[in-house]
Amino acid sequence: MLKRSGYLLIALCLVALSNLQAQKVLEYKKYYHDGQAKLKAGKFTEAIADLDKAIQRMPYYSAMYAERGEAKLKTQDYAGAVDDFTITLQKKPYDYHTYIKRGIAYYHLQDYVNAELDLQDALHYKPYDKQAQQYLAKTQAQLKVIKQQTIAQQNEILATQNQQNERNRWERRQRRFYRNQLIWGTLLPLAVWTGILLWR
Repeated sequence: MLKRSGYLLIALCLVALSNLQAQKVLEYKKYYHDGQAKLKAGKFTEAIADLDKAIQRMPYYSAMYAERGEAKLKTQDYAGAVDDFTITLQKKPYDYHTYIKRGIAYYHLQDYVNAELDLQDALHYKPYDKQAQQYLAKTQAQLKVIKQQTIAQQNEILATQNQQNERNRWERRQRRFYRNQLIWGTLLPLAVWTGILLWR
C-alpha cells in the first residue's frame, strides 16, 4: 500500500513537471513571436524586453540571441549586441549575417581590430556582400588613420627626445668651456704668479 502511494506521488510529480515545462514552452513561444513582431515594427526596446523573457524561459535557441542582438544594435547598445552575437556564433559558427552585425557593433565601439576580423570572416562565407565590404573599407580606413596617428606620436616623442639630448650635449659643452676658462684663465695664471712670487 505504501509502495503504491509512493508510485502515485512520483507520477503526480512527473505530470506536474511536464505541465510546468509545457507552460514554459508556450510562454517562450509567445514572448519570442511578440519580440519578432515588435522588431519588425521598429519597436526595438519593447522587442528586447520580450526577447529577454523568451530567453529566460528557453535559453537554447541562437535565433533569439541574434534577433535580440539586432534590436540592441538598433538601440545603439553595441556592447550588448556584441554579447548576443557572440552567443549566436557559438551556437551557429557559420552564420555570416551575425559576423557582419557583430563587426558593425565592434566598429561602433571603435574596436576596429575585431571589426575587421568579423567582417573578413563574413566575406569569407559570402564574398560579395555589399554591407560587409562597405564596413570593412570604413574599418580599414580607421585602422590606417590610427596607424598614422601612432607613427606621428612616435615621431613626436623621438623629436622631443632628440631635442632633450641636444640640449644635454649643449649644456655639457658649456660646462666644459667654463671649466677650461676657469683653469686656463684663472687658476693657471694664479699658479704662475704664485710661483714667481715664491721664487723671489
